[in-house]
Amino acid sequence: MIRLALPLLVLLAAIRCHAELRWEPLQTEHPLPPGVSVHMGTGLNAAGQPLRVACALLDRRVAGAPSWQVASLEQGVLPPPELAASVGDTPSVLVNGGYFGGKPLRSQSLIVQDGQLRAPGLTQLIRGGHTLYPRRGAFGERLDGSFSADWVFAAGAPPQLYYTTTLSNPAQAPDAASPHWTMRTAIGGGPLLIKDGHVRNHADAEVFDAASGVIPDAPAPRTAIGSTRDGQLILMVVEGRSEASGGVDTRELAALMQSQGAVQAVNLDGGGSSAMWVQGRLITRPSDAKGVRAVSSVVLFGTRSAATPP
Repeated sequence: MIRLALPLLVLLAAIRCHAELRWEPLQTEHPLPPGVSVHMGTGLNAAGQPLRVACALLDRRVAGAPSWQVASLEQGVLPPPELAASVGDTPSVLVNGGYFGGKPLRSQSLIVQDGQLRAPGLTQLIRGGHTLYPRRGAFGERLDGSFSADWVFAAGAPPQLYYTTTLSNPAQAPDAASPHWTMRTAIGGGPLLIKDGHVRNHADAEVFDAASGVIPDAPAPRTAIGSTRDGQLILMVVEGRSEASGGVDTRELAALMQSQGAVQAVNLDGGGSSAMWVQGRLITRPSDAKGVRAVSSVVLFGTRSAATPP
């Protein structure tokens, strides 16, 4: 008799459930911009619960394809469609962005727009009376147009972004000799799901504990961003906390992103924040009873060709 280790059995179960998702093109009132496609997936999660997933792809190799952008507030929150209005282009696809909190409310995930650091993300956390220095997952577009998912932190005054290739003890202050993380556009979140084709998902090392409000190993609504080996951009929203869709943990989310070809991927804010709009229409079901949650940042695919000046 062949005996399989329990972790392998769990992994195989997750892969089997994801393989059973049935994907259908989203029907839209108007044609989507060149290079943009949206599909809805239905099936079961690893616990055998119903699952609904929205997945949007942007292939920038297609002539006339739009750009992707990040929009954020210096402080406060707005419903995502209102926040997206600040970018000067009508979103063809829109999802929530990174984490936010504090008083006043502001982004707790890094934000880079047009090469400018708009929010550095959390630089320190206090746990049990000890200061921790989280290096958290972030996804960005380099100046050469390629994508990368990395563990990133901000340091210095004014703050600058740095990255590390390995996760060290968060109780240790960041190494000032770390390389700069220079991006044209970027959004922070965490945990980092996939790096260079390999699943990472080191939530504890990124200090996503109970006090963070992020529960990586429990099924929940999730939002993720990633890219494929040939440079396509992926935005994914998984519905959760309902009879129609139980949600996924971050391990399952990584597998779902891999099923769409992702070789780089980062988990974004989830729960009641997770939502996707296509051509201004909300296509996912928010988990909060009050409906869509106001947020501090969003990620979007535009409508206008990236080659067209604003």
